[in-house]
Amino acid sequence: MDANQLLRVNVSKTNVVDPLADDPSGALAENIMTVLEQRLEKLHPDVAYFEVDYDPSQETFTAFCEVFDEAYTDIVVINLWFYEL
Repeated sequence: MDANQLLRVNVSKTNVVDPLADDPSGALAENIMTVLEQRLEKLHPDVAYFEVDYDPSQETFTAFCEVFDEAYTDIVVINLWFYEL
């Protein structure tokens, strides 16, 4: 199965991307992935699996963050690639 659909989500680089990159198997990363999965399942209830993709070359910017955020100056976009049943 290939992930063939895309959902773009605004997140905090400091609070979401960095913990996923620093310790992908840690408790914080697991919690972040659970939140992302819940967000995806809310919009696409038949999701079979998903992958997180982040473009490290993008500039950070100020915007509303959909996943918990404390600093409003480090928002980036992550891609949730998923496969729907």
